Amino acid sequence: MAAALAGLLLGAAAPAAHGGGHPHGGTSGYPPLIIGSPQARSSDGHVVVLHGSRSGYSAGRSTTLIPGEAGIPDGGDYENFGDTFARGDLNGDGHEDLVVGSRSRPLTIVWGTADGLTGGGVRVGGPGEFPAVGDFDGDGRDELALLADRQLTLHHPAEGRAAPEPAAVLTEGLEWEPQTPTDARSRQARGLIAADFDGDGRDELVARGVIHPMMDGSLAAWAAYFRASPAV
Repeated sequence: MAAALAGLLLGAAAPAAHGGGHPHGGTSGYPPLIIGSPQARSSDGHVVVLHGSRSGYSAGRSTTLIPGEAGIPDGGDYENFGDTFARGDLNGDGHEDLVVGSRSRPLTIVWGTADGLTGGGVRVGGPGEFPAVGDFDGDGRDELALLADRQLTLHHPAEGRAAPEPAAVLTEGLEWEPQTPTDARSRQARGLIAADFDGDGRDELVARGVIHPMMDGSLAAWAAYFRASPAV
Protein backbone atom coordinates (compact mmCIF):
# COMPACT_ATOMS: atom_id res chain seq x y z
CA MET A 1 0.00 0.00 0.00
CA ALA A 2 1.51 3.29 -1.06
CA ALA A 3 0.58 6.26 1.10
CA ALA A 4 0.34 9.93 0.26
CA LEU A 5 0.30 12.37 3.14
CA ALA A 6 -1.31 15.71 3.69
CA GLY A 7 -0.69 17.20 7.13
CA LEU A 8 -2.53 20.12 8.70
CA LEU A 9 -2.17 21.67 12.13
CA LEU A 10 -5.46 22.92 13.54
CA GLY A 11 -6.35 25.13 16.45
CA ALA A 12 -8.63 22.56 18.05
CA ALA A 13 -8.60 18.79 18.28
CA ALA A 14 -11.13 16.51 16.62
CA PRO A 15 -13.87 15.03 18.85
CA ALA A 16 -12.61 12.51 21.38
CA ALA A 17 -12.79 8.97 20.04
CA HIS A 18 -10.55 5.91 20.15
CA GLY A 19 -10.49 3.95 16.93
CA GLY A 20 -12.84 3.58 14.05
CA GLY A 21 -13.89 0.75 11.78
CA HIS A 22 -17.10 -0.57 10.32
CA PRO A 23 -19.40 -2.26 12.87
CA HIS A 24 -21.85 -4.83 11.54
CA GLY A 25 -24.80 -6.68 12.98
CA GLY A 26 -22.91 -9.27 15.00
CA THR A 27 -24.25 -12.76 15.59
CA SER A 28 -27.72 -11.48 16.58
CA GLY A 29 -28.15 -9.12 13.64
CA TYR A 30 -27.66 -6.15 15.97
CA PRO A 31 -24.33 -4.38 16.54
CA PRO A 32 -22.50 -5.23 19.75
CA LEU A 33 -21.53 -2.55 22.27
CA ILE A 34 -17.83 -2.63 23.19
CA ILE A 35 -16.78 -1.33 26.62
CA GLY A 36 -13.11 -1.11 27.53
CA SER A 37 -12.19 -1.28 31.22
CA PRO A 38 -8.41 -0.70 31.36
CA GLN A 39 -8.40 -0.12 35.14
CA ALA A 40 -10.20 -3.39 35.93
CA ARG A 41 -8.37 -6.30 37.55
CA SER A 42 -5.74 -4.06 39.21
CA SER A 43 -5.08 -2.22 35.92
CA ASP A 44 -4.55 -5.42 33.92
CA GLY A 45 -7.79 -4.50 32.15
CA HIS A 46 -10.52 -6.30 30.23
CA VAL A 47 -13.13 -5.62 27.53
CA VAL A 48 -16.85 -6.30 27.88
CA VAL A 49 -18.87 -7.07 24.74
CA LEU A 50 -22.61 -6.50 25.17
CA HIS A 51 -24.52 -8.40 22.49
CA GLY A 52 -27.31 -6.42 20.86
CA SER A 53 -30.93 -7.49 20.51
CA ARG A 54 -34.26 -5.98 19.55
CA SER A 55 -34.81 -5.03 23.20
CA GLY A 56 -31.39 -3.39 23.55
CA TYR A 57 -28.36 -4.42 25.59
CA SER A 58 -28.16 -6.46 28.77
CA ALA A 59 -25.35 -7.62 31.04
CA GLY A 60 -26.93 -11.05 30.81
CA ARG A 61 -25.97 -11.18 27.13
CA SER A 62 -22.31 -10.29 27.35
CA THR A 63 -18.82 -11.65 26.87
CA THR A 64 -15.73 -10.51 28.80
CA LEU A 65 -12.43 -10.60 26.95
CA ILE A 66 -9.52 -11.14 29.35
CA PRO A 67 -5.83 -11.41 28.39
CA GLY A 68 -4.52 -14.90 29.06
CA GLU A 69 -7.92 -16.53 28.54
CA ALA A 70 -9.72 -18.02 25.50
CA GLY A 71 -6.65 -17.73 23.30
CA ILE A 72 -6.06 -14.02 23.95
CA PRO A 73 -2.35 -13.31 24.59
CA ASP A 74 -1.42 -12.25 28.12
CA GLY A 75 0.44 -8.95 28.27
CA GLY A 76 1.47 -9.20 31.91
CA ASP A 77 0.72 -6.99 34.92
CA TYR A 78 -0.60 -3.43 34.52
CA GLU A 79 -1.35 -3.94 30.84
CA ASN A 80 -4.39 -1.60 30.79
CA PHE A 81 -6.04 -3.87 28.20
CA GLY A 82 -9.02 -2.04 26.74
CA ASP A 83 -7.58 1.47 26.90
CA THR A 84 -8.36 1.93 23.19
CA PHE A 85 -10.04 -0.19 20.52
CA ALA A 86 -11.18 -0.34 16.89
CA ARG A 87 -13.40 -2.73 14.92
CA GLY A 88 -13.37 -4.16 11.41
CA ASP A 89 -12.93 -7.29 9.30
CA LEU A 90 -9.14 -7.37 9.16
CA ASN A 91 -8.70 -10.77 7.47
CA GLY A 92 -11.62 -10.62 5.06
CA ASP A 93 -13.46 -13.68 6.41
CA GLY A 94 -16.77 -11.83 6.80
CA HIS A 95 -16.57 -11.60 10.60
CA GLU A 96 -15.81 -8.44 12.55
CA ASP A 97 -12.57 -8.45 14.54
CA LEU A 98 -11.64 -6.26 17.50
CA VAL A 99 -8.34 -4.42 17.93
CA VAL A 100 -7.60 -3.69 21.58
CA GLY A 101 -4.96 -1.21 22.69
CA SER A 102 -3.11 -0.70 25.95
CA ARG A 103 -0.83 2.01 27.28
CA SER A 104 2.36 -0.01 27.58
CA ARG A 105 2.01 -3.20 25.51
CA PRO A 106 1.61 -4.08 21.82
CA LEU A 107 -1.96 -4.07 20.55
CA THR A 108 -4.04 -7.24 20.39
CA ILE A 109 -6.37 -8.40 17.61
CA VAL A 110 -9.23 -10.60 18.86
CA TRP A 111 -10.54 -12.58 15.89
CA GLY A 112 -14.22 -12.72 15.09
CA THR A 113 -16.05 -15.90 14.10
CA ALA A 114 -19.64 -16.89 13.34
CA ASP A 115 -20.06 -17.16 17.14
CA GLY A 116 -18.69 -13.69 17.89
CA LEU A 117 -15.23 -12.73 19.19
CA THR A 118 -14.22 -16.32 19.91
CA GLY A 119 -11.27 -16.88 17.56
CA GLY A 120 -8.47 -16.17 20.02
CA GLY A 121 -6.03 -13.35 19.46
CA VAL A 122 -2.64 -12.22 18.26
CA ARG A 123 -0.30 -9.39 19.20
CA VAL A 124 0.60 -6.67 16.70
CA GLY A 125 4.19 -5.48 17.01
CA GLY A 126 5.38 -1.92 16.72
CA PRO A 127 4.68 1.27 18.65
CA GLY A 128 1.27 2.84 18.94
CA GLU A 129 -1.57 3.04 21.43
CA PHE A 130 -4.32 4.30 19.12
CA PRO A 131 -5.76 2.00 16.41
CA ALA A 132 -8.25 2.64 13.63
CA VAL A 133 -9.63 0.33 10.95
CA GLY A 134 -10.86 1.24 7.47
CA ASP A 135 -10.48 0.62 3.74
CA PHE A 136 -7.78 3.20 3.11
CA ASP A 137 -6.80 2.24 -0.45
CA GLY A 138 -10.25 1.40 -1.82
CA ASP A 139 -9.58 -2.28 -2.53
CA GLY A 140 -12.64 -3.41 -0.58
CA ARG A 141 -10.68 -4.81 2.39
CA ASP A 142 -10.17 -3.35 5.85
CA GLU A 143 -6.69 -2.38 6.97
CA LEU A 144 -5.27 -1.49 10.38
CA ALA A 145 -3.70 1.89 11.13
CA LEU A 146 -1.76 2.44 14.33
CA LEU A 147 -0.81 5.84 15.78
CA ALA A 148 2.11 6.51 18.11
CA ASP A 149 3.34 9.89 19.31
CA ARG A 150 5.64 10.42 16.31
CA GLN A 151 4.55 7.93 13.66
CA LEU A 152 1.55 6.41 11.93
CA THR A 153 1.82 2.81 10.67
CA LEU A 154 -0.48 1.41 7.99
CA HIS A 155 -0.76 -2.39 7.70
CA HIS A 156 -1.61 -4.82 4.95
CA PRO A 157 -4.84 -6.84 5.38
CA ALA A 158 -4.28 -9.83 7.66
CA GLU A 159 -3.87 -13.31 6.20
CA GLY A 160 -5.82 -15.91 8.15
CA ARG A 161 -5.22 -15.25 11.82
CA ALA A 162 -1.65 -14.03 11.51
CA ALA A 163 -0.74 -10.52 12.63
CA PRO A 164 -0.96 -8.05 9.72
CA GLU A 165 2.36 -6.87 8.31
CA PRO A 166 3.30 -3.16 8.18
CA ALA A 167 2.85 -1.55 4.75
CA ALA A 168 3.97 2.04 5.35
CA VAL A 169 5.30 4.14 8.22
CA LEU A 170 4.53 7.87 8.12
CA THR A 171 6.25 10.48 10.29
CA GLU A 172 5.73 13.73 8.37
CA GLY A 173 3.19 15.91 10.14
CA LEU A 174 3.68 14.07 13.44
CA GLU A 175 7.10 15.33 14.51
CA TRP A 176 7.62 18.35 16.77
CA GLU A 177 10.48 20.64 15.80
CA PRO A 178 11.92 22.59 18.77
CA GLN A 179 11.56 26.34 18.26
CA THR A 180 14.60 27.23 20.38
CA PRO A 181 17.57 25.24 21.78
CA THR A 182 15.83 25.06 25.15
CA ASP A 183 12.37 24.21 23.80
CA ALA A 184 11.28 21.15 25.82
CA ARG A 185 7.75 20.91 24.43
CA SER A 186 6.59 17.59 23.00
CA ARG A 187 3.78 16.38 20.78
CA GLN A 188 1.69 13.52 22.12
CA ALA A 189 -1.00 11.48 20.35
CA ARG A 190 -4.48 11.25 21.85
CA GLY A 191 -6.58 9.49 19.21
CA LEU A 192 -7.06 8.29 15.64
CA ILE A 193 -10.31 8.45 13.64
CA ALA A 194 -11.04 6.62 10.36
CA ALA A 195 -13.88 7.71 8.05
CA ASP A 196 -14.60 8.55 4.41
CA PHE A 197 -14.51 12.30 4.95
CA ASP A 198 -14.58 13.28 1.27
CA GLY A 199 -17.02 10.65 -0.05
CA ASP A 200 -14.61 9.07 -2.54
CA GLY A 201 -15.18 5.51 -1.32
CA ARG A 202 -11.87 5.34 0.57
CA ASP A 203 -11.39 5.99 4.27
CA GLU A 204 -9.06 8.73 5.46
CA LEU A 205 -7.42 9.19 8.86
CA VAL A 206 -7.40 12.09 11.29
CA ALA A 207 -4.83 11.91 14.07
CA ARG A 208 -5.16 14.23 17.04
CA GLY A 209 -3.25 15.10 20.16
CA VAL A 210 -1.67 17.81 22.29
CA ILE A 211 1.54 19.83 22.40
CA HIS A 212 2.71 20.57 25.93
CA PRO A 213 3.74 22.40 27.91
CA MET A 214 3.28 25.79 26.27
CA MET A 215 5.15 28.79 27.63
CA ASP A 216 2.33 29.49 30.08
CA GLY A 217 2.01 25.83 31.08
CA SER A 218 -1.14 25.23 29.01
CA LEU A 219 -1.76 22.65 26.27
CA ALA A 220 -2.21 23.26 22.56
CA ALA A 221 -4.23 20.85 20.41
CA TRP A 222 -3.17 19.53 17.00
CA ALA A 223 -4.69 17.38 14.29
CA ALA A 224 -3.30 15.87 11.08
CA TYR A 225 -5.10 14.44 8.05
CA PHE A 226 -3.80 11.42 6.16
CA ARG A 227 -4.99 10.01 2.83
CA ALA A 228 -3.63 6.82 1.25
CA SER A 229 -3.10 6.31 -2.46
CA PRO A 230 -5.68 4.16 -4.29
CA ALA A 231 -5.00 0.47 -4.79
CA VAL A 232 -3.50 -0.29 -8.19
